[in-house]
Amino acid sequence: MSPRLIANTWLICFIAELGMIAVPALARDLDGRYTIATGSGPLYGDSLRPASAERAPANAAAADDHFFTHICGAQAMANVTMTPGKSGPIEVLVQLEDGDEKPLAADRVSVTLSNEATGAAPISAEAERVSNDSWRVRMLAASSGKWSLSLAIVLGQNDHIEMTAPIVIE
Repeated sequence: MSPRLIANTWLICFIAELGMIAVPALARDLDGRYTIATGSGPLYGDSLRPASAERAPANAAAADDHFFTHICGAQAMANVTMTPGKSGPIEVLVQLEDGDEKPLAADRVSVTLSNEATGAAPISAEAERVSNDSWRVRMLAASSGKWSLSLAIVLGQNDHIEMTAPIVIE
């Protein structure tokens, strides 16, 4: 990510933390475009699109074959990478951070994919610890379309965090 994009991302997260705007996710789609998903729909802008993505051919970014989103919550942030970014068996890697962008340790993390449009039951799985702040889970994204990705994070016996972001699975 470019320094400009990182600065804009954290500024938006900071404003969201203050409750001034609701920003559940910053996402990079398979074409290399960055968007911010809000309750009123996605926002697009040059400040969210790195210069390298503007110059790169569209098919070059598609070869990347993963989906990344950054989810901001009141107590935590999560960098989520889904490989591949299309329907079928997927691997979801979750890296947790606190509000100061430092690694956030958790006792347990579970990931849920839901797609209300299909009427299918949500798919949930417990993640396995990769490192103190990173978790991985393998699951099945049954179809392409608009999904909700939810994280249930257990920090301690009475400390739970839930975060949800819209995603698109190709």
